[in-house]
Amino acid sequence: MSTPPKGKNTESPTEPFKRAVATTLRAIAGKPELEVNYAADKPALNPARASARSRRGA
Repeated sequence: MSTPPKGKNTESPTEPFKRAVATTLRAIAGKPELEVNYAADKPALNPARASARSRRGA
């Protein structure tokens, strides 16, 4: 298994945005334990879970 070259960023370009959104949602909810997931499923909301479909999955 090869390792990426040093100094190269291997994460997806959307990862910083996802981290920022998750951190913001936790702060707004006042629940640091809140779990935020991203999926290509259709948008949904229930008392314990909310999901929003990405445009790519549309």
